[in-house]
Amino acid sequence: MKNTCIFFWLIVIFLSNVTNVATQNPESGLFNALKTPKGLMMIYNKDKNNFRFEIECRDAIPFDAESMAFLIDNRFFQLVIVPLSEVIRNPRSDMTDTDILISHKSFEMDYIYEVSGMNFKTKSDTIVNNNKRKFLYWELNIPLTPQDTASDIIKTKIYMNTLLDDEILTFSMAVTVKDDLESARKFIRKITQNFEHSEISYNVEQIADSLKTLK
Repeated sequence: MKNTCIFFWLIVIFLSNVTNVATQNPESGLFNALKTPKGLMMIYNKDKNNFRFEIECRDAIPFDAESMAFLIDNRFFQLVIVPLSEVIRNPRSDMTDTDILISHKSFEMDYIYEVSGMNFKTKSDTIVNNNKRKFLYWELNIPLTPQDTASDIIKTKIYMNTLLDDEILTFSMAVTVKDDLESARKFIRKITQNFEHSEISYNVEQIADSLKTLK
């Protein structure tokens, strides 16, 4: 039960059948998930902060209608976008992208401690994707008890954040005790490798039409 509560806290922290086009509208922008021959293409349009990436998967089910969250091949996967000003009150002028991402991680960890009263072991690493974009990869290991044997118990949360001008985008994924941690690591890293950011919004209809011709 304690572990279930921890998982609920972790979801709350990052909460600020897929047909051809599954569209959601978070307050900050317009998000679309397009079906592709190999899985999904996710597209987000907002002013000059537009991005897209692809996920290879067998199944993708929207987790709820209010957040950019999915069950992808039975793994909980979510995107969260927060204004930089909400997590770093007074950024120093000499802060690098990495400094900002690490500060964001510290902000989230402080909040987790405030809510749960527990210190979690973490590990982190800086990763640069195929488009020269920098991500901070970090894991949060959840302490388990001998009674935590159910297959849906969460043992690790994986995060990857990147800076988008005045916002921070976070990918998060829950890893259960039945899931292979190394496989989950490879899964989320592969997603971010093809992540593309653009100041020009994407034509979702045009992209959806082009995907229909692919097999």
